[in-house]
Amino acid sequence: MRPFAVNANLHKARIVLGIWAVLLLGMITALVLLNLNSIRVINNIEYVQAGRYQGAMTIYAEATKHAIRVLSHSAELNAPSDKKTLISQDDPDYTTAVNLYQRAFALDPRGDYVPDIRRHYENLAQIYAAGGDEVNQIKADIKAFMCVNDYKNAENFANALTTRMPNDYEAWMLLADIYLHTKNISAANLAIERMESASGPPAVVKEWRGRMALAQGNTADAERYYKAAIELNPRNIEARKKLSSICLNSQKSDQAAKVLADGVVLGGSSDANYMHLYGGLLLGLNQNQDALKALQTAASLERNSGDVRWDLARAYQRLGKTARANAAFQDAIRLKPDLQKRALEK
Repeated sequence: MRPFAVNANLHKARIVLGIWAVLLLGMITALVLLNLNSIRVINNIEYVQAGRYQGAMTIYAEATKHAIRVLSHSAELNAPSDKKTLISQDDPDYTTAVNLYQRAFALDPRGDYVPDIRRHYENLAQIYAAGGDEVNQIKADIKAFMCVNDYKNAENFANALTTRMPNDYEAWMLLADIYLHTKNISAANLAIERMESASGPPAVVKEWRGRMALAQGNTADAERYYKAAIELNPRNIEARKKLSSICLNSQKSDQAAKVLADGVVLGGSSDANYMHLYGGLLLGLNQNQDALKALQTAASLERNSGDVRWDLARAYQRLGKTARANAAFQDAIRLKPDLQKRALEK
């Protein structure tokens, strides 16, 4: 009877192990599918034409999911004791959250420091703190302060950071940004010089010198610095928009259009604001067919902008496409009722 009992026990053990194997396989599959779904969501932003704002919002949401996991894990690690236990900076959720937040900040068309972004900088600061990255934690905290115009705390943190890390060009760049916002031009100039001496990338330094020249009202120097920045980094579409604006204000419409035209294939075609600016500029130059193409791209990227639809209607009208002009005009006033007060150009 003993062998039979042993075989029965072995049989039961195999059943239990089989059940656990199935459950474990199911858990692994679920995790893989979850990660693949996140990858598909992010890749959809990269490979499908979508507005920068909608794309940024999607990435923020994905980043926040990973941030919650990081901070929950950190809380669990530190619950039993007063001693701080750090999360590994190689932890998948840690690295994914950091990377996604950085990508969302770069994609967000509203700028670096709007109130709604503050919570994301604060989340990122907490993630860095959980992994023991104090320098990047401070940088994220500075940006969070700037989102609510708390320049005093931002300056205090930035000064402490540059004292601690004098060769960190990003720290000097943050300090220069603070001084530009508070119109402390001489201090901003000094910070840019320190940024350059700390081996700041030449393209970045040129762009900052262009910003400084604009703050001082020196458009000639601003134009020169922005041109130099774009030569060093042709894919900087924000610098292209700024240079185009400078040329336009200097009555150099053809140059302004060329700056934007050259950037269409270098990233501009995926930015609704860029293509809208380009299309509007072409309308001003009466290059209506090219303007229509640019504005159609802008409208496909940003479906909720009444201003884009308005200019699209203008382009259709100029080309004699009355029905499409009327449809675009109706879309424009639906999205932005104030536009009804305007009259389409004759």
